[in-house]
Amino acid sequence: MAEIEQLEKIIEQRNAEFEELQAIYNQRIARLRELEKLLGKAQSNYKAIKGDQIDEMLANYLSISGCPIPIRRLGDGFYMFGTRKIYAKIINGKLVIRVGGGYMIIEKFIETYGE
Repeated sequence: MAEIEQLEKIIEQRNAEFEELQAIYNQRIARLRELEKLLGKAQSNYKAIKGDQIDEMLANYLSISGCPIPIRRLGDGFYMFGTRKIYAKIINGKLVIRVGGGYMIIEKFIETYGE
């Protein structure tokens, strides 16, 4: 009988711990959803300049990729990617970014430098 009572107390403690952890988890999920909404608002602010093919391709990619880095157009293919100035152009129908002595496709650039 004493063993059963002891086991019941342990079960009660574990249930209380579980409920506590569940509450923390729910709070963190709610905060994550808030941050995702804020991120979505920041991304949706970028609008391409009509007729600028580079800008239109970039805006299209940003809307698809969900890139969290703010990007601002400077003009003539130059952009501010967060705090970094980049140069974009189209080669063989693909949007590329100048990196070192060559170019990197936008998908790979965001994957590499987006963090």
